[in-house]
Amino acid sequence: MSDHRLRSPRELKNETLSRFSTTFMTPRDDPKGWCRHLSAGGRPYYWHSGLNLYTDAELSKQHSLATEIEVLSQKLRGPMPHEERSSVHAAELVIAMGSIKNTQWGYYFADPRNKTVFWADPIPLSTILSKNLWFVSSNDHLGLELEAQYWEHIDTFPDCREVTRELVDEMRDILTLAYADITTCSTSTMPFNSQDLDRINTILSIVRVGKNNREGVWAIARFMSTFKHERFLHYYGEYGVRTSRTDSAYQDHIHSKRTYLFLCITALLFYVPNVFVHRFEEVCVDGITNVGPWNIFRRQMRNGWEATTIPITVLLSANVALLAIGSIDHSGVIQPHRSVAQIACYSSTTLSLTCYIICWILLRRHSEDSMTTAQEAIKFITQCKESVLGVEGAALMYSLPEALFTWSMLSFLVAVVYMCMVQSDTTTRVITGIVLGLMTLVVLAVLYASWGAVASTSKTLWQRNQEIGRAAVRSTSTAVSGMLCGITRSRARSAAVDESDTV
Repeated sequence: MSDHRLRSPRELKNETLSRFSTTFMTPRDDPKGWCRHLSAGGRPYYWHSGLNLYTDAELSKQHSLATEIEVLSQKLRGPMPHEERSSVHAAELVIAMGSIKNTQWGYYFADPRNKTVFWADPIPLSTILSKNLWFVSSNDHLGLELEAQYWEHIDTFPDCREVTRELVDEMRDILTLAYADITTCSTSTMPFNSQDLDRINTILSIVRVGKNNREGVWAIARFMSTFKHERFLHYYGEYGVRTSRTDSAYQDHIHSKRTYLFLCITALLFYVPNVFVHRFEEVCVDGITNVGPWNIFRRQMRNGWEATTIPITVLLSANVALLAIGSIDHSGVIQPHRSVAQIACYSSTTLSLTCYIICWILLRRHSEDSMTTAQEAIKFITQCKESVLGVEGAALMYSLPEALFTWSMLSFLVAVVYMCMVQSDTTTRVITGIVLGLMTLVVLAVLYASWGAVASTSKTLWQRNQEIGRAAVRSTSTAVSGMLCGITRSRARSAAVDESDTV
């Protein structure tokens, strides 16, 4: 096994630079037939052109490893047909150290002609699809994932390869489709947004066509791997293809039925948790999360919490100012009973402080640079689903700032209305009552217009109670009808017996 450990600064502190040093090439004793290359990221690897063999082992320090890899390569290529071994376009073989648990070596073949990877041994699909345990619907569908893994192979070993005009044209066709899809569909399944596609298009425009274009090969391979893998996730080419990221390939609806407890609590929180539950279910469908919509959702949550902190501080100041009025707080003199205005102010202040604390906690938990990737988003949403309360619990928690702020405003409104309607003269009561009535009508009109313009995708608590009531009425009526029919039949039988006795 080769040692990839770098030398520590402590080991280098006593070394000096030689006089007149102008070249800095480390002398290496590479094994015969092997050539050292660098990936686009600078990671070294070795390639044997005669055997079409790649490895990440450090062969310059241990030649015995090169011999062992060559022997293993011959054994692996033994079962292959002769024309595959002798052809110029023979499959590339990669032998890596410690790639599989409890084994010294791991390997795979990469076929440039078919753009796929394969093995000389039977491989369980669970091993190949370890990152996405989806149901494979056909060989064509599986081929998309194997092609994505082939491009990952090119991404890992990009040196001494050619960027062909055909490859550039294929990449441009994919970009054209991606541009059109995200432009015409708000729920596109493309893995990149318009800004990312602009960057990809810029990179593609400066890629040189020709041989020995390591950076160009690496860039195209990374983009191709992402697009092919995304097509595999969304069943591209299958009858159950997912054309929208909010569609499920396995069920008719992505919005699950809400629990009765959630409906009871969300009514107290002004149905704000419904919004969060819907967004959670839309950003992660069938365990797939698109990083673009997820970051938009995360940014909207942060903006909402940040927007709440400013008016909540204003509301705190307003409560303190209201309590400072002598007629409200009795100049600080302790009274045996507090008025309604005092109690409402105290409640509003407590709700405001709680709202501010929760906003601070959530903003620290969801900082700007946290959970920005799809993998982190999937992990977070999976944890929410596997928790005791599930996604509904997370929605309730994230809706607390907005709901508590609303309750705090209503409590402050109660204090102001009580002060104006009870502890005031007739003129103040009349004017305040008229203004309060008009504003109540305006608020109700706005609520009616906003709720009527958006079609609800889930049943509210009132609708659920109506369903339960109708079901109870139907069951009761059915039971009563059965009882009446039974009584009627028994009376008919009794009448028939009486008639027979009379005869």
